[in-house]
Amino acid sequence: MMKGKVLQLLREHRDGFLSGEAISEELTCSRTMVWKYIDSLRKEGYEITAVSNKGYQLKGESDDLSIHAIQSRLMEDSLFQNIIYEPSVASTQHVAHKLEAENASEGTVVIADEQTGGRGRLGRVWYSPAKTGIWMSIILRRR
Repeated sequence: MMKGKVLQLLREHRDGFLSGEAISEELTCSRTMVWKYIDSLRKEGYEITAVSNKGYQLKGESDDLSIHAIQSRLMEDSLFQNIIYEPSVASTQHVAHKLEAENASEGTVVIADEQTGGRGRLGRVWYSPAKTGIWMSIILRRR
């Protein structure tokens, strides 16, 4: 969640620099933790520039899907706050049914980069290999 928030803050200040101090105050964590989040994001393919006495600036995005990449784009009042991300699942629908039976909150979103056993209408095979789309199921309840 925190790495997603760092990414969101960097995106919001993309035209300029955002100091490590400002990020640490926003997240109520140490500047060392901010640096660790930045370092981790860089390792995942995000291009982040650091300039002394200015701060950090997001220069380029990663193409990889991740939980923090998704969370960084959610509005705070979004219904979809509970995000479950798995790189590969048999079916997001099966995971969602299991979570719903365990009383998962409405708006829970199950997202996968790949489904190995996805099914479409009438039980037809749903072709959903990695890096070709975003496969998801959402838990909604009748009112």
